[in-house]
Amino acid sequence: MLWDHIHNGELSQMQKASIACKPPSLASCLMLRSNTIRCVIKEILLGSLNAKSELNFVVQTFYPQNKPKHFLHEQLEPVLCLVARELGGKRHDAADRAINRITSILESPLYHTARDMVRDKFLYLMSHVVAKSSPLRPQLDRHQAILVLEELVSYFNAEDSACFAPKVFATLSSTLADPSARVGHPIRETAYRITCNYTRVLPVAALGTHLSTIVVTLLPALLEVLPPQVLSFIFLEFIFACINYH
Repeated sequence: MLWDHIHNGELSQMQKASIACKPPSLASCLMLRSNTIRCVIKEILLGSLNAKSELNFVVQTFYPQNKPKHFLHEQLEPVLCLVARELGGKRHDAADRAINRITSILESPLYHTARDMVRDKFLYLMSHVVAKSSPLRPQLDRHQAILVLEELVSYFNAEDSACFAPKVFATLSSTLADPSARVGHPIRETAYRITCNYTRVLPVAALGTHLSTIVVTLLPALLEVLPPQVLSFIFLEFIFACINYH
C-alpha cells in the first residue's frame, strides 16, 4: 500500500527522502504514517461499500481514542484535498460520493450538505488542488486541476457563485492566458466551458459587477470563431439586457 502511494506520486519528495534515510527521524516517521493513513482513508471513502465500518477499524487501530468523525474533523482539509483531486479524473463520480460520505460521517452542524462543506473549504481547495494548474506542472496535471474546478463549482448555487466569482474568473483568465493552452487544447476548451456555465448561474447583479472580467475572459474565444461586427453586436445586446433588467 505504501509503495503504491509513492509510485502514484501522492507523497512529497521530502517524504520519499525520509524513507531512504537510515534511520529516519521520529518526526519524519510520524509524518509518513499520517500521510499514509490519510491515503488509506481516501481509498475507503472512494470505493468501499462498508466505509463506516472500515473507517472505524482503521481509525481505532491507529488512534484508539478517536472515532472516524473525530479523525475526519481533525484531518478534514488534507483528506478533502486527496478526495477532491479525484474529481478531475476517471473516479469523479466516486469522489462526489466520497464528499457526501464525509459530510454524513462528520455530523457537523456546520455542514448539513456537501455544498456547505465545499463552500466553506473552497478557497483552501483552490490553493492546494486547483492552483496546481501552474505552467510548471505537466499538461495532464494542469488539465485535471481545471476539471476539479469545474466539479467544485457545480456544487454552488447562485449566491455561492457570486461570492467566489472573482477567484474563479481570475483562475480561468490565468489559465487561458498561458501560451501553451493554444487554440483547440483541452485545457482551453475546458476553461471556456467553465466560464460559460459559471456565467449562466450568476445573478444579474453579479453579471454587472463582473461584466468586464467576463468579456476579457471570453473575448479571445469569440474572436477565434466570430467576425468582429457580430461580436460587437452580441456584447451590445448583452449590456443592454443587463441595463434593462434594472
